[in-house]
Amino acid sequence: MVVKALLRVSSRTRLAFLLGLPREFVADLPAEAFVAAFGRVAAADATVAEWLAALARDGRVDAMQREVDRLRTELSAAEGRAEAAERRVAELADRCDQLEEALRVEYAEATSVRAAQDRQLQIDTIRALADLAAEMEEIAANHLEPELLVERVRALVAAQALEPVGLAGAKVSFDPAQHDPIVGGPLAGAEVMVIRPGYRWHPTGGEILIHKALVSQA
Repeated sequence: MVVKALLRVSSRTRLAFLLGLPREFVADLPAEAFVAAFGRVAAADATVAEWLAALARDGRVDAMQREVDRLRTELSAAEGRAEAAERRVAELADRCDQLEEALRVEYAEATSVRAAQDRQLQIDTIRALADLAAEMEEIAANHLEPELLVERVRALVAAQALEPVGLAGAKVSFDPAQHDPIVGGPLAGAEVMVIRPGYRWHPTGGEILIHKALVSQA
């Protein structure tokens, strides 16, 4: 009966009567029915209309306050994340600076070592050339035989891990990878004569062809 009366109410007096009933009568009534009843009464009663407007404003204020609180919570969380990100950026920047400094030190050391190696290589090369010149001076002064001269030179180059490619005057099969013809283009395997030997260098763990042997067709 109360529900039916609430659904038909259209005056402030009747609405006030229903609102004044004992709690047991209205406790389980749907809130939407009361909202609808207030809306019907407010359509004909300016006072109730003002009440509804005030209630609606209070509801909007409460909703806005809740939204403000929510945004403040999110802002605080975002500020915390931003601070953490700033600390991480600072840490990464410091780490980057450390790595750059280590790289500069390593590069300087590597450059120094490379310069020392190049210097030592130059010294070794000049020393070998000086030894060869000294040998030639000694041989010329003592009027030694050419065979002895060749033997001494081969000993010097062998000490520098150099291996001759062919012997001057020897006849060999032409190999484009090792021989360089003076004229023409002999076929691979054709007999040629070595005019001037070439040299292979055998550094640690490798082999490098320094010069091809100069050959002519036999």
